[in-house]
Amino acid sequence: MPKLIVNPDKKKSLMLNKHRCQGCELCVVACPTGILEMSDELNVRFAYLPRVRQGKEKYCIFCKRCEYTCPVWAIYVVNETESEEPPKEEAEAPA
Repeated sequence: MPKLIVNPDKKKSLMLNKHRCQGCELCVVACPTGILEMSDELNVRFAYLPRVRQGKEKYCIFCKRCEYTCPVWAIYVVNETESEEPPKEEAEAPA
């Protein structure tokens, strides 16, 4: 899934399933910070997709209002893990 916003400090990302979006603009209307807008990009449904306004990524508060208003769950917030690398094995102590 494409990430619209990645915030490593808050360990959250805003994701968009482009093929699921139906272009209803409810996420744009619901956003309290006004960072979302409709783009001129079309998906497989011939629907215009939402995007983050240029330079406004840092204003997302990850309130999930866009997620809650989306009727097809195309946009959503995810919690990022501490590390995307597999855990490192500890070196064995000599006997």
